[in-house]
Amino acid sequence: MATPLVRLTTALLAVATAAGLAVVPPAAARPDDGAVTSVRLGQLDRGPGPAVPRVVGTSIVEGDRVVAVDADEVQLLGVSGAEYVASIYSAEGSSVERVAADGTRTVVLDRVPFAVALSGDGTQLVTTRPRGTRRTVVAVRDATTGDRVARHTFGAGAFVLDADEGRVVVGQTGPERTSSWHVDRDRVTRISDRTGYAADISADRLAVFTAPLYDGGCSVLTRISTPQRATWRSCERAVLAFSPDGRRMLTTNILMDGPLGQVEVHTARGRRVAAYRSGDSFGVLGWEDARTALVTVYDRRGRSALVRCHLTDCERASDVVAP
Repeated sequence: MATPLVRLTTALLAVATAAGLAVVPPAAARPDDGAVTSVRLGQLDRGPGPAVPRVVGTSIVEGDRVVAVDADEVQLLGVSGAEYVASIYSAEGSSVERVAADGTRTVVLDRVPFAVALSGDGTQLVTTRPRGTRRTVVAVRDATTGDRVARHTFGAGAFVLDADEGRVVVGQTGPERTSSWHVDRDRVTRISDRTGYAADISADRLAVFTAPLYDGGCSVLTRISTPQRATWRSCERAVLAFSPDGRRMLTTNILMDGPLGQVEVHTARGRRVAAYRSGDSFGVLGWEDARTALVTVYDRRGRSALVRCHLTDCERASDVVAP
């Protein structure tokens, strides 16, 4: 008896063909592919600190280094040179700041914008601001000084998917499309007529929705460089984070509603190789390396910790932090 994945393939191929996409059918999923691993903080051994920086509580943790930040909330944007860049929230307000290893903080933006991202090379901040109901302004700023170096106006519902080396990939809903903005030349080229929702420039990966999700929309995975050829199409799963080499992805239910209680690992061809279920929910999700997921896990008492998982092997990468 065919698995649900195989039964859907023919219909999905037909839809993809009508949309102008060539799909590489995924290998048939086996019932034991990616057994679900229960991730419970109290049952995990403590391993080394994370090889890439992450936030634990309100501290930035990388390896054995712990940089405490006096704030109510810290959202790490990435690394710029020898410093971290983070959105920081407190009773006094919010700011985007550079945080040195010794805890020294330098304000880059005196208020956290509607949306902000750090480019992969750490040199630029990319901010997003809706203007009315029909336009969205995307601006690029120097990650050290905060000075604006470029701006471009996109359509309604535009959001930054990734930025790196002078290039910004933008998805938008009105009209549906995904674009690449080359900042130095202020040149915008269209990648897809679909709304992109996840991208990684360095890994050459793009995920788009074929239609609004509650109107039968599905997820299609392509390369940014060859958007006409899809490697995976799913009406059940959506991409959360690409591994550094783009060969694996953390995914969730495409119609996720409420706390994220289970995530899965799929190959770029759609085969599930692992799945993780938390005691309560997952927070920030990402990758430590090409094969190791690094996620924030919460338990039912509100406690949290960083957890690294490679297939079914999981361990804590931080201490457990009380709420």
